[in-house]
Amino acid sequence: DTHPLNGWCMTKEDILYDLQQMKKLHVNTIRTSHYPPSPVMLELCDALGFYVILEADLETHGFVCRTNPSPGYDVANEQYLWPCQDPAWKDAFVERMIRAVERDKNAPSIIMWSTGNESGHGQNQVEMIRWARQRDPSRLIHCEDACRRGGEHMKQSDV
Repeated sequence: DTHPLNGWCMTKEDILYDLQQMKKLHVNTIRTSHYPPSPVMLELCDALGFYVILEADLETHGFVCRTNPSPGYDVANEQYLWPCQDPAWKDAFVERMIRAVERDKNAPSIIMWSTGNESGHGQNQVEMIRWARQRDPSRLIHCEDACRRGGEHMKQSDV
């Protein structure tokens, strides 16, 4: 969703061109990483028959390096250092899911809601999932970091 000369300022024609190129390559699904797209893009996806994984505007990069300077990654750090587990961030996390779902719930191209990208997986994502399932039980839930955590975390989202 960026133009080579205009950056994030894309016209409807620019978006349509990109989507048509994707169709020529037999692409059928788009993940809107890492924030909800322009409503124009969703209208075009509806018209062209794309499936859309719509991602809430949530990204918390930088915590791994900042809190775990040693080589490798320790999932246990998420238990207390990442915003995904901090109750002070719960309302902000859930609000991002609410905004995404309420704005775009009527777009037939959306097949899945996503809780965001590389933000850990903790109780705050669980609350996002809980809200989305209650508001829109017809769509799947994607939680990018749940698979890395494994076990019970993987059972909370669909993908």
